[in-house]
Amino acid sequence: MRDNLVTWLERIDDHLPVENNWQFFRVLVNLGLERVGRFRRDDAQRESLALLESYAGEDGWYRDGADEHAHVDWYVPWALHTYGLIYAASASASGLGDAKQAERYRERARRFAQHHQHWFDASGRGIPYGRSLTYRFAQVAFWSALVLADEEALPWGRIKGLLLRNLRAWSELPIASRDGLLSLGYAYPSPGIVEPYSSSGSPYWALKAFLALAQPASHPFWSADEEPLPELDAPVSQAPVRWVISRDEDQAVALSAGQPEVRWPNGPARYAKLAYSSAFAFSVAGAESRPNHNAHDSMLALRADDGPWRVRDEIDDFGIQGEWIWSRWRPLEGVVVVTVLGGRCPWHWRLHRVITDRALRSCEAGFSLGYEGLGPALEGMEVEAGDGRVVLRSAWGVSAIRDDAEPARVAGPLSGVPGANLAVRRSFAPGLRGEHAPGLHRAGQRTPRRPDPGLPGPAPRGAVGAAAEPARLGPAGAIAPHQGAALALCGTHWLP
Repeated sequence: MRDNLVTWLERIDDHLPVENNWQFFRVLVNLGLERVGRFRRDDAQRESLALLESYAGEDGWYRDGADEHAHVDWYVPWALHTYGLIYAASASASGLGDAKQAERYRERARRFAQHHQHWFDASGRGIPYGRSLTYRFAQVAFWSALVLADEEALPWGRIKGLLLRNLRAWSELPIASRDGLLSLGYAYPSPGIVEPYSSSGSPYWALKAFLALAQPASHPFWSADEEPLPELDAPVSQAPVRWVISRDEDQAVALSAGQPEVRWPNGPARYAKLAYSSAFAFSVAGAESRPNHNAHDSMLALRADDGPWRVRDEIDDFGIQGEWIWSRWRPLEGVVVVTVLGGRCPWHWRLHRVITDRALRSCEAGFSLGYEGLGPALEGMEVEAGDGRVVLRSAWGVSAIRDDAEPARVAGPLSGVPGANLAVRRSFAPGLRGEHAPGLHRAGQRTPRRPDPGLPGPAPRGAVGAAAEPARLGPAGAIAPHQGAALALCGTHWLP
């Protein structure tokens, strides 16, 4: 029986795995074969290790593949770094593999940990982003793998807090099916939001979160007191993933410039929305052409004539300047959009500049907000709309958007398709709809100095301050969140 298993595993060297994190499958299988004295293909191992090196970037980052379209997402921590740390742990414990390679994986993990801690909020939730989110608490596989490898990249107490808070957060959600198995979905069973390659066994990649259990009770991780994340006094920019992250007591929010060509189903929703929140998960698109069926939460969508709605997908260029992040994109032939994002939780500010050779309709929305109603009516949700602003309140929190243009776009709630949101079965998003003639539409105010003459400069400091004043959305105190719920506010400029 053992010989049959080894013979079957040896076949992994006869074929090149997909050129992404799958290269580690061959590397780790060969470590196992080496341990039982059956390692036979050093050339195949060297090939995979070399490919993995080509995915590595600066300061501990990876891309999930070597080509220009490879993404930076959760596969960096829960696959590339986690497998590298398993390799390093095997080298230390059993003398397997290459010691120099193991040290490279350790050094990258130490660097990456400084960045990755910002992907979580104070309650332990990670920012939902990218593909394979049905792996759920694999979000903390990296922290658990650090324990396995005895690598104190952050203080053990902070690592323990990140790991255990995340597991507690997941334990409070209905993620199991009626028979007690982990379901396909994210915060609840929802097979419709997962990728075609997922199967009933896919959620069990989450078990990588338990790698720390291989360490004995004497390990300092187990005796360390849980520590909270340090306060984030200013937004943190992370160019490899194209994010600017801020955090308050309720959520972590990543303002995003999108990623290279998005090839996965529902790719724009997974990788190209304007903002992602640990408290307000995103929605995937439906099959119809209406805004509510196309999941335009945290998006600007444009439409010419009666054609389909187009959102940010492929990105021409992007940049980060301090706390601001911008992207240039082309949703339609003859239409160029530059989007600039900035702000701090719970606010963010959006500025768009659109050059179009045709008339356009627009739909822009804030974060999706859950509600308790059973139908399309706004049961269990309070709505304040008018004068270019809309505020939604429910037991899930508060989500709002304000248009600062003249004339303002029409403001109102946008209903989502049931089951399309990762976190809630039913949702609405605060939205703005407008019509725009051909020509140049400028977003915000331009400043005398710009790094690129083709881009609008950062918004003046006064615009940021105005966006950070809740009173701009209504009377003072009118948009305070419900007890224990999060608050999401965004202001948007569109000046004809």
